[in-house]
Amino acid sequence: MDLWNELCTKAFDGDEQANDALQIIQRCGRMNVEDNSFTIKLEDDDHNRMQQEQGNLLTLLGFTADPLHRHIYVLPGNTWTSFNEAKRQRRMEWHAALQQSLTLRLKACIDRIQVPLDLMPGQRLVLVQEFARNHSNNVGSIPFLRGLVGCLRAQLYKRQLVDWQVAEYVLTQNGEDAMMDYIRLIRGILGMTLVFRKDGSHDDTKHMVALDMTGVAAPFTSPQETTAVPVMAAAAAVEDDDHYMIWRMNSALSDQELTDILECLPRQQCNQCFPLSPVVRSNSSLLPSSFILRWISLLFRRCLSILPF
Repeated sequence: MDLWNELCTKAFDGDEQANDALQIIQRCGRMNVEDNSFTIKLEDDDHNRMQQEQGNLLTLLGFTADPLHRHIYVLPGNTWTSFNEAKRQRRMEWHAALQQSLTLRLKACIDRIQVPLDLMPGQRLVLVQEFARNHSNNVGSIPFLRGLVGCLRAQLYKRQLVDWQVAEYVLTQNGEDAMMDYIRLIRGILGMTLVFRKDGSHDDTKHMVALDMTGVAAPFTSPQETTAVPVMAAAAAVEDDDHYMIWRMNSALSDQELTDILECLPRQQCNQCFPLSPVVRSNSSLLPSSFILRWISLLFRRCLSILPF
């Protein structure tokens, strides 16, 4: 069993030889109900050495060579059932270890990118466009893009800043490079604020702040210890997930900037709820929700921008 566990772990870690061995066992093996045994018939191959190595591995795993039939190896059915259970257990442990490793890397990434970049609107758009080029066709980035686009769209024409609750898995499941790009975008480029993080049974609020109605920084209180409805609503949006964050929109982004950013990102459908926080945006950041009034407002601002003052 120790050799089987080692083989499974190596395969999950990307070892090609171990992965090939598991695939051969799964592909060539079958369960015999009559005598409750698991039988493997190795495929005929011109490479006798490879076939011999496969046979040696099966023998070490506890298989018995059939004396009457060439290249057939037999394992008791109960033992094969134990092998399957052990493989399932190793996979669960491997996924848990991988998630823990990615969680630590995510925390390090967030700690590394503490301050938003000092960007002009045009510079911000260039960086968003670069991100979109790298991730628009990346299937693993779809959950992140869906939530981000939904958050930006939810903020349009709203007087108060929205909160975006996102599961850590969305940020980590696409690999470390993509995770770095996600955090660099939402914190470094878009300037969003991390207001809450739930890491298992612990609330990671060490470096976080909550903003009051006037935009003044105040110590953040976790959803379990406060009556703040917006954060409570955002935290309650996740069921059976002990690893998630709540990001708050950047108050400096105007509706026009949000619209320009959305035009750079792929269109996504998002059914997630984005609660409103107590933080109020400035009037200059808002555009009317009516299309006609919005067009008039933009025209008026354009005229003012070209007047020689």
